[in-house]
Amino acid sequence: MLRRTLVILGTSALLLAAVSCAGDGYDAGDSADVVLQVQNMTVPPINAQLDATTQICTFTVTESIATLNNVPKSAGEVFSPANDVLVTSLTITYQWDDGFNMAPYVTSPRVVVPAGGTGQIRFIAAPLTQLLGTGRDGHSADMTIVFDGTTEAGDNLQAVGGAALIVNSCQ
Repeated sequence: MLRRTLVILGTSALLLAAVSCAGDGYDAGDSADVVLQVQNMTVPPINAQLDATTQICTFTVTESIATLNNVPKSAGEVFSPANDVLVTSLTITYQWDDGFNMAPYVTSPRVVVPAGGTGQIRFIAAPLTQLLGTGRDGHSADMTIVFDGTTEAGDNLQAVGGAALIVNSCQ
């Protein structure tokens, strides 16, 4: 009885391992030959200053920079131009420290990350239209940033990164 139970458990474990590997899609035959990864991001704080004349808080937003890696799944794919990735969109969602609900920010950077190489994407972490009149000065947010792209061969890829957004107090 114990031997039969062990055989059933062993067969079940092999079946689960096969299903989990096949369902993941990481190396499935229809997936891209490369992986898009976020190497690092620099998100400067947003400066806020009270205009002495109008008594309106004004913001200065400095460009943020993300460096993405285009990593081949196998060494033979490194130099293939078919595996260059065109980053077509960037979507930022915000989780503010005070629970404020801000709409996601979407932009189209149109930057190519060469196969086996890196590419830099410059973007605004929060557009002024979403900061003005919302009381965001003195607050911070955790951002989730999704980079969507397509290889020259037509495969869709996605990389996800996170960063902190700090909005200085208006003084």
